[in-house]
Amino acid sequence: MTINERIKNRRKQIGKTVEDVAKIINKNRATVYRYENSDIEDMPISIIEPLAKALECSPVYLMGWVDNPNERYNPSGKKADTLAADEEQLLTNYNKLNPTGKDKVQDYTEDLTDNEKYTAPESELERKLNA
Repeated sequence: MTINERIKNRRKQIGKTVEDVAKIINKNRATVYRYENSDIEDMPISIIEPLAKALECSPVYLMGWVDNPNERYNPSGKKADTLAADEEQLLTNYNKLNPTGKDKVQDYTEDLTDNEKYTAPESELERKLNA
């Protein structure tokens, strides 16, 4: 599947219109249509990350390097990592928020992680990070 097909398929999969994506990436809808229809042969690399955010997926998915939209880049190169269901749900909900809501989530999670009552034991955190 080409990057153009991935853009169009992912947009439809998450229920966004071309206008929604255009507004998020600060482009006009004709440009987004051109991305989806391969009318722009040399898509600027600088558009990949904003498109991925707008389409709620990873840039590596758009590039065609992985098949799962939520797969993340793992700098160790050992394996690509996917989100657990609860992590995926959190990210999906977070991406629905406006900037004020996102700031509130950040503040709230910082408050929670500062309290030992709500933090995982160090060994559990290390296990998740090294998985």
